[in-house]
Amino acid sequence: FAALDRGNVSLPRSLLSKHMPRPDRPGRQGFEWYYLNSLCQTQELFSFEPGPLPRLGLASSPTGSLIGVGQTDGRIQLLDAVAHTPVAWLQPPESADFVAGEDNSTYAAAFSPDGKRLVTGCSSASRKVLHVWNTETLEYLGGLRRHRGYIIGLAFSPDGRWFVSTAGDMYNKSQFAEIV
Repeated sequence: FAALDRGNVSLPRSLLSKHMPRPDRPGRQGFEWYYLNSLCQTQELFSFEPGPLPRLGLASSPTGSLIGVGQTDGRIQLLDAVAHTPVAWLQPPESADFVAGEDNSTYAAAFSPDGKRLVTGCSSASRKVLHVWNTETLEYLGGLRRHRGYIIGLAFSPDGRWFVSTAGDMYNKSQFAEIV
């Protein structure tokens, strides 16, 4: 029950599955098994296995086929929401310059309305960078250094020509950037 209290249904589900009633074997499950099994029934459509690091910034493509997930090391994992599988890892080009032990978290992510671009906000104590990616080729398109505070929000305009970012700096200002 401790795992459920922490929001982890994977562990109890795996333990329950080892003792699932089968037609060839009479079930000996008691009240506790059925009770725990009912607690593990969620309304989720599917879930992905936990990643190597905590997941932070999150965005879904307009079609719902891709999910972009920011990590604490600045990388972005692309997940296929249809096949329920990982697609790729996007690595910011300056990640080789990251200071060891420094938090380089991607707190914000947004897909363009056509789903062809993904903008992510990677923030550390020493750098705050907006990264632009091509989601079809996985190519890095460029970066912008516009904020002094941690980048916490991103959104595209409805036509996809520009995006807005916001950061938690002293003035909590928003920046607009045009996509060329």
